[in-house]
Amino acid sequence: EEWTTMLADKEEEERLWTLAYVDALTGCYNRHLAGQVLEKYSAASKDYCLCFVDLDHLKTANDKFGHQEGDRVIRFVASILKENINGIVGRNGGDEFLFCLAAVDSKTTIENEIRTVFEKLQEGLINLETGERMSIPCSIGIFAENGSQLHYSYMVQGADAAMYQAKELGKNTYYLNYN
Repeated sequence: EEWTTMLADKEEEERLWTLAYVDALTGCYNRHLAGQVLEKYSAASKDYCLCFVDLDHLKTANDKFGHQEGDRVIRFVASILKENINGIVGRNGGDEFLFCLAAVDSKTTIENEIRTVFEKLQEGLINLETGERMSIPCSIGIFAENGSQLHYSYMVQGADAAMYQAKELGKNTYYLNYN
């Protein structure tokens, strides 16, 4: 009986942890946990870059096809990021994600990984209502300081600014700020 009580307590603890730290829609880390993990990572590593992804026209898709389809798009983006990123992926909220690329040693390495993700998002997914393939337009901002160990908040500001730079370039592109 004591064993089953301990097991039930452990399951409840895991359930509460998941509710507190995992985004229910995507299964990614939520903003809070992603921030904590990335902050610890940035304190220990120099060889990573921080990236923000913002879906460019999700409101239009929600208005045209409904929020269920919009949720499907968000889940699709999360799956592409989780499958193709060698690092931490979190949902920043709404239609924004943040992630880090780990073990990046050059601008070329970063661009190759980002290009892969970007191309898979452009391939898109099948719209269940129309049967058409929907490209997922997005703006990706990447911030990296070669060989520097920088505070997480500085990296976040840099990635956010890079994402807005991608939007200013006309959206549906990526912008790498690599120093």
